[in-house]
Amino acid sequence: MRRVQNSVCVLTTAFPVPKNYLVDFFDSFLNQDYTCFDIIMVNDGNSDLDEFLEKYNKLSITTIKSGETPLENRIRLIKEATIRDYKYVVFSDIDDKFSHNRVFECVRHLEEHDIVINDITTFNSKGILQKKYLSKRIVNGQKISFKDIETL
Repeated sequence: MRRVQNSVCVLTTAFPVPKNYLVDFFDSFLNQDYTCFDIIMVNDGNSDLDEFLEKYNKLSITTIKSGETPLENRIRLIKEATIRDYKYVVFSDIDDKFSHNRVFECVRHLEEHDIVINDITTFNSKGILQKKYLSKRIVNGQKISFKDIETL
């Protein structure tokens, strides 16, 4: 039986990170309130990825060939989403941990807006570095220009 493609995809690059980051990343997708999404991923040198793709096979994940640079990887992901005709795209990195309603809230806001920016908390192995990192640069409801995106 052929699976019907979802209208929402998450685009991500899997660069080398500690395994616990992969657990947090994949678990956060298993725990989403909104479950009708696919993940398209570039493996950019993560040697543990195949193990996690097997373990998290309940998620709809497609991997595509890596490019030479991070920019080329993002371009490949966007082209793949365009070819597959997704209505909504959510960007992430392999070291992201999503709140349970992140995909739902992105889709909800993308129904009315061209772009949605989620605030982030930066951290490292020692703990939280900065909360509400983007809120210091932009405010809720602010119109975003291309120049704003370049400087984020």
